[in-house]
Amino acid sequence: MVVKLFGGITFGEDTNIGANVVILSDLPPGTTAVDMSANILKFTKAQEND
Repeated sequence: MVVKLFGGITFGEDTNIGANVVILSDLPPGTTAVDMSANILKFTKAQEND
């Protein structure tokens, strides 16, 4: 698995990251990031209600 991080990236609690992901910005809590562009695939129920 390869994950590339650029800059001071912050991961929220319960964040999941897929393989071969390039992350350019912070990821909020409870997210799942996939694809080369780190698209957010899903949020947890708590995140959806905000």
